[in-house]
Amino acid sequence: MLIGFAALAVPVIFHFIARHKFPIRDFPSLMLLRKRERPNALSWRPIDLFQLLLRLAVLAILVLAMARGFSPESKEPAPRNLVIILDTSTSMNLPTDPAADKDLSSLKLARQKAKEMLREIKLPSRCALVAAGTEAKILSPLGNAPTKAIAELDKIETGAGAGDNLVRAIALGAEMIRGLREVRSQIVIFTDGRAHSFGKRHPRDLREIAELKQQLGDHLDIVMVDLAQGGAENLAIIQSAVKGRVRLGRDTHVMTRVKNYGTNTSLARVELSLAGEKEPMGREFSLLPGAEAVVDLTARAERRLPQPFAEVSLQLPEGEGAAIRKMNDANSADNRFDLPFITEQVRRILIVDGTDAAGSGLTVLPGQEPGKVDLDDTINGSRILEFVLNPSRELGLAYGTGLRTTRILLEELGNETLSKYDLVILYDVSELSDERKVDLHTFVKEGRSLLLVCSASLNALNFNNKLAAGDDPLSPVQIDNDLKLDPGSVILFDTKRHDIEGIPYVPHALVSHFLNLRSGDLSLVSFNTLRGVRGFSKDARILLRDDQNHPLIIDRPLGDGVVAVTTFGMELGRGNLAMSRVFPLLAWTLVDHLTGQLKVKPSFSLTALRAVSLDVSEPGFA
Repeated sequence: MLIGFAALAVPVIFHFIARHKFPIRDFPSLMLLRKRERPNALSWRPIDLFQLLLRLAVLAILVLAMARGFSPESKEPAPRNLVIILDTSTSMNLPTDPAADKDLSSLKLARQKAKEMLREIKLPSRCALVAAGTEAKILSPLGNAPTKAIAELDKIETGAGAGDNLVRAIALGAEMIRGLREVRSQIVIFTDGRAHSFGKRHPRDLREIAELKQQLGDHLDIVMVDLAQGGAENLAIIQSAVKGRVRLGRDTHVMTRVKNYGTNTSLARVELSLAGEKEPMGREFSLLPGAEAVVDLTARAERRLPQPFAEVSLQLPEGEGAAIRKMNDANSADNRFDLPFITEQVRRILIVDGTDAAGSGLTVLPGQEPGKVDLDDTINGSRILEFVLNPSRELGLAYGTGLRTTRILLEELGNETLSKYDLVILYDVSELSDERKVDLHTFVKEGRSLLLVCSASLNALNFNNKLAAGDDPLSPVQIDNDLKLDPGSVILFDTKRHDIEGIPYVPHALVSHFLNLRSGDLSLVSFNTLRGVRGFSKDARILLRDDQNHPLIIDRPLGDGVVAVTTFGMELGRGNLAMSRVFPLLAWTLVDHLTGQLKVKPSFSLTALRAVSLDVSEPGFA
C-alpha cells in the first residue's frame, strides 16, 4: 500500500500550473459577450505553497493509514482474520493421553487452545467460531468481539454420532473471509483427525475452498490441529439406521456400523432393544485395529411401540478379560445409539364378495362330499384372500401384517363409507349399479385404489358392459371366458420392459422384489385355469404374465389412483397359488403397489453430469 505515495505528485503538478487572470474593470459595454480564452501556463514556482503542503500531508496520512504499518519492536500480533473450527463428533470425548490425564478430552483441550487464540484478537483483527458436528453451524460470525466467541466455546458439546461436516465448516469459514485481502486470514481446525470427519465432501464446498485459496493466495492459511489421542482403546457405534420400512408382523433390518479406534483386536457384541425389551438375536464379533463392521440386526414389530424408538447398544462380551476390556474402553458414550422406529399406519382394505353361492367359485373342504356341503364350511376365493392378507388376525393372534380387512357381500356395498378404506377389492363382481360405479370412480380418482379379481363365477358379458365399457371405464381390460391350460402355466420372471401385442409390459417393483430367491420363487406358482382377455384400454399396462404370454395382472392409472385386474382366482381348483409359500408375499407386494408403498421417491441430491454446481441458496430458489 506504500505505493500510494506516488499519488503525492498529482497536487504538486496542479500547483505548478497557473492561469492568466484578467483584471476586473467596470465599464458599460457589450464587449463582455466577446469570447476570450485564458490558456494555462506553467509556473516556475508553485501556486499557493501552504495549500499544496496541506494537501500533501493529508494524502500521506491516508497512505500510511491504509498501509497499516507496524514497528518491528512491537510485541502485538499483526492484524488478521481468524476463523476457528471445532470438531464436535463423539470421538472428541476421548482423552488425549489416557496414561497422563483421563479427564482431559480432546474437546476440552481444543477449548483451551481456542480461548488462548481468541484472547489475542484485538482491533483491527476479527474472529469467528464454527462448530462441525452432524451439521456445520456458525456460532459467532466474523467480527471484532472475541468475547462472544469465547462465550460460545463454553456451550459447545459433542454430538451423538460421527461429525462428518468438517469440509462444509471450512467452506463456511471461506465464505466469511472471501474478498478480505487487506490482512492475512487464518482458518484453524481443531479435530482428532478421524476419517469420518471428512465424510461429506460436497463438490460445491470443495470448489469454494479452492477458489478462495486461489483468490487470496499467500494471504490465506488453513491450519489443522490434530488432537488425536495416542493409543486409546475404544469401540464406537458410528451410525445406525433402519433399512426400509417398519411393518407390523414383518422382519425389520437395522444396519449398524461399528469401528475399532484402538490399537488391539477387540471383542464386541451389538444388541437391539425395542421399547425397553431386548431382542434375543444379538451379534458378537471381533474387530482388528482400525477395522469397521456393518452389523445387520433383525427385529419383528408385532405391535405398535408406546415409544417409537429403538436402542442399539454395544456390549463387551462377558468372560475372561471382560473387566479389563471394560476399563480400557476410553469412551462409553459412543456405545449406544437411539434411532426412530416408527411402524407404518394400518391400511384398511374392503373385500366385496360377488361370488355366486351356487357357482363353481366354492371349493369343498378335503374329506367332504359336494352334496353335503354347508355354505358356512366352504372356502371361496374371497375368504382365502382375506385370510392371506392378515393371517395372524384370522388366527386370533395379538399381532398382524398392518392390513385390516373387512369382507362384505355385494348387496352391502351401499352401506359402506368408502373414504375410510385405502383399497377396495371386488372379487367376482360382475356388475354394479350406476350409483356404486360413480362412487368407485370418485374413490379411485381421489388417490385410492381398486382391485378387480376375475375368477370362476364372474359373468364376462355383464362385467364388460358395466365395468369395462365407455370412454372412462373402471376396468383396464375386457374379460373373456375361462381358459383351460394343459399343461398349466407358471409365472414368468421377466424384468425387461417390452410390448405384448402392443400393450406395454412393465414389471415394476412387483417382480423386482423377487430378484432375491430367498424372498420367494415365483416359478413354483402354476395355473390350470385363467380368465381370457378380449381387449385392453388405451392406458393399460401388464405387470405380471405367465410363460404362455397370458397377462396375469393388468393395471391403469385413473386420476390420482390405480385400478388393477387379476385374471386368476385364489380358489384351490384353479391352480396351486393358494397352497404356495410365495402367495402371501405376492399378495402383500401387490397391496403395497396399489397403496403407493412401492413408489420410488425422488432423491434429495442432484448428480451433475458436468462441472456445474446448483446452489439452492441463490435468490432465484427463494
